Amino acid sequence: MNTLNGVLALKAERRERTDATSCSEFRYGALHRSVRLPINADEAAITATHDMGILEVTVPLTVAETADLQIGITTK
Repeated sequence: MNTLNGVLALKAERRERTDATSCSEFRYGALHRSVRLPINADEAAITATHDMGILEVTVPLTVAETADLQIGITTK
């Protein structure tokens, strides 16, 4: 999992092999996901945990700075 230019990219792969006396089974799969992060996401503080097949990603948000923009009005 990594971030670049405000995009969180996740890549995962699962491989499982079961050998029995008379046959073999293979289960595998791949996953690729990209998620655009909000502007106020703190990319350096992203954490992830994996428990019993569930991946939980936490993206903390910083306080959005609001800029008071003055727009001048002119008359014609």
